[in-house]
Amino acid sequence: MLKEVDQALARGDSEDAITQAFVQEFGTKVYAEPPHSGFSLVAWSMPAVYLAVGLVLVLFVINRWRKRPVNPVASGAANNTGISPEMLERARLRAARETQD
Repeated sequence: MLKEVDQALARGDSEDAITQAFVQEFGTKVYAEPPHSGFSLVAWSMPAVYLAVGLVLVLFVINRWRKRPVNPVASGAANNTGISPEMLERARLRAARETQD
């Protein structure tokens, strides 16, 4: 390809003519970056779309975390664990007794 570019420059071809010759021969993959038209717009727009979707997802997760109760005992979650208040009190007394040393 470099030899072809050198030969075209020696003939006096313009850069646009050389680029168009390569595009006709190899397709748009010869560009260093995709053109800003047609299907190539997807390549240009997807990073912004991914960033927006990621930001919305992060904000959604943070919002869900903020709505969770801080103290599960105060919210009544301890009653759903199957531990009776008597067993809980017995465990607290035993822990207090064993840590009095």
